[in-house]
Amino acid sequence: MGWLARAWINIARRPRRSIILFGVIFILGCAVTAAVSVSNALLNLPGRAQNIPVAVTIGVDLDRFSESLDEVFEYPNITYELLSNIATLPQVESYDFSILTSLIDLDENLLHYAPLLATENEEMPGTHLADSVFLIKGVESTTPLDIVEGHIGITQGRMFTEAELKNHTASIIISEGFARVNSLGIGSRISLSKLAWSSSGSYSDADFMARVDTSIHDVVHQRSFDFEVVGIYGLHTEFNTGDPDWDYYMMVEASNFIYMPNTVARDIDDWFYQNMATLHSDDPWYATFIEGLHNFQNIFVLRNTSEIGDFRELVREISPPFIIVIDPRENATIVNQQLEELENLTAGILAVITIAATSILTLFVVLDIRERKKEIGIYLALGERRGKVISQALIELLIIALIAISASILVGNFFADNLSQSILQSDLEQAISAGLQDPLGGREYFERSLSMIGITPAVVAEEIVLAYDTSLSVSIILVIYTIATATVLLSTIIPMLYILRLNPRKIMM
Repeated sequence: MGWLARAWINIARRPRRSIILFGVIFILGCAVTAAVSVSNALLNLPGRAQNIPVAVTIGVDLDRFSESLDEVFEYPNITYELLSNIATLPQVESYDFSILTSLIDLDENLLHYAPLLATENEEMPGTHLADSVFLIKGVESTTPLDIVEGHIGITQGRMFTEAELKNHTASIIISEGFARVNSLGIGSRISLSKLAWSSSGSYSDADFMARVDTSIHDVVHQRSFDFEVVGIYGLHTEFNTGDPDWDYYMMVEASNFIYMPNTVARDIDDWFYQNMATLHSDDPWYATFIEGLHNFQNIFVLRNTSEIGDFRELVREISPPFIIVIDPRENATIVNQQLEELENLTAGILAVITIAATSILTLFVVLDIRERKKEIGIYLALGERRGKVISQALIELLIIALIAISASILVGNFFADNLSQSILQSDLEQAISAGLQDPLGGREYFERSLSMIGITPAVVAEEIVLAYDTSLSVSIILVIYTIATATVLLSTIIPMLYILRLNPRKIMM
């Protein structure tokens, strides 16, 4: 009988031994598969995360600025010119910056649109906001980032032309909901005003209009604008800060933005701050923003995540003190830290279990050889070559090993996917919970620029988790087979070589 036939007979003749061996190799295979699956997922995560837009915003480090305040009030301005220079940096793929201001409907003819709020059990109707102040959002180019990134889409009419953007044209684009509640369409005209007042303590139109101790008699200067509706947009963004109330507020705000050329919005702001600085010469707040942008949204989409460091350095070189790059990924650190910890844990588990499984498997083979030493001695005494005796033992182990490894790949990958996803999901909930403490979406007020187009730390953390994929490719499966098979061979060959170096008589003693 040949050595190959003897191997098959030994496997069937000793089922208890085969089951124990299967169990040991199965555990080893599960550990290797789980560790390799997680390691491979973490290794490929940066590449998959490239699909997540690398959107950043330029803001002021308010914490550092507050710590350095002296008697002179010198707020670090982010000017229109600075943003234009940053837009030319080589790391920037696309950009947009909008002046955010407001206008007042003195006739109180216009209503704010409040979309329906869908909950799990019911649909709650929104109410029209009794507020005469309307938010304005400037547009810098004919392809604003809000449209490029799918935040909004023009459903009627058109986007602004280059001529309208450059020539301070009083054209506007409104939302479908705003148009519907106010019976507006393409070609409709609305009149809005900007006020400058003498009463102190009010820094915005909303502050002034909400105060009960002021009246229209406090208005010193008034400028009216007659706008024509050239486009109507639909809102496509789903806000996800983790706070349903804040999400709804953001949706209402986004549904009531009136888009107009940045040149017009800038004219409005310049007029306002110049007049307010004159009326309130003892208040440095107004004078500070005459040359800067008081309120704005700026978004810069970079070409690659690896370029963020270089981009930060170049921005620092061309910017005044306290101007920083704000990256929403920084606020997803809970998930990023957990990924690093998971990677270290996986490497440790793989090393420990591999050593333990190899030791157990080696001990098992040694005991098996001791039990079968007479059988081995007889084979050698009958003239069987040592190579064939080793091959028989290896074939017995490899047949069981291949079956065990195949089963362990399925079980180990399933275990790795569910365990690591559970860990990451738990940390995602922590990231969302942390975001509730700052519904604007980060440590700085300026990060609201990102929140306005639906990019919040919670969203970024969720996208990172979704990019995490433990699925195995054919090459990775071959690596697992190689590692597990090599371990089995090593555990078998070493004790077999030790016993086979003896002569048949000593082996059977």
